[in-house]
Amino acid sequence: MTASPSSSSHEHQKKHRTTFERLRTLFLAGVLVIVPMVVAVYAVLLLMRITESIFGPAIEETFQLALQIPRDQPPPPWMPVFSALASFVMAISVILAVGWASTFLLVRRLIGIGESLIARVPLLKFFYNVPKEVLHTFALQQKASFKRVVFFEYPRKGIWALGFATGEVRLAPTGVPLVAVFVPTTPNPTSGFLLYFKPEELLDTNLPLEEGARLIISGGILSPDSIYTQSFCGLDREPSFPPNVAVVHTTEPVQVHQD
Repeated sequence: MTASPSSSSHEHQKKHRTTFERLRTLFLAGVLVIVPMVVAVYAVLLLMRITESIFGPAIEETFQLALQIPRDQPPPPWMPVFSALASFVMAISVILAVGWASTFLLVRRLIGIGESLIARVPLLKFFYNVPKEVLHTFALQQKASFKRVVFFEYPRKGIWALGFATGEVRLAPTGVPLVAVFVPTTPNPTSGFLLYFKPEELLDTNLPLEEGARLIISGGILSPDSIYTQSFCGLDREPSFPPNVAVVHTTEPVQVHQD
């Protein structure tokens, strides 16, 4: 029995649509890998250009005097590269020196006085507080103690969400243990909300912290083939998964295996 022309056309369109969707998914996955790298390289080059414009002339003149190069002669060909690198190192040194000085009480008080003066100028206050809050957010993320990637049913039964277990607390006077879970938003994990779960409401996963963050930032595009789970065993010990369980990237739908 031969297939009708309409069914053959439908299957061809379905295959074409599936191929297009896979190509689109692969393209988005490539963008998520390339764009952060390009932004990081551009930020470093921009920072080096800024630091060179500040420290470069003084460094070049100092080395010309040290090497006894007359002013009417052009500098050596390696001087621009050396000046850029030396300026970058000097800028890092200045930042470290300021950070070290800010650990002293007197310096912190002087900084506080300066910030209080800036806070009295509306426009200047805005341009000062915005980058400060952004940098503080990233600093807090670096200090954040994300201990484990966990799964849980939220906002209702049957819908699974992913989060990072950060700590444990007990309710007084009942002594009921609760696990603090930070639930980041997609695709910007710098924001999110804090939830407390009973241990039996959580599932441990075989995902490392980096894989969990990549899964959230990509909106599920960069997903592992499978996510293995088991009952939450507490933050005082590591979950035990079979040795052959590994995280493998794919662009296919995620399968969750629960022990």
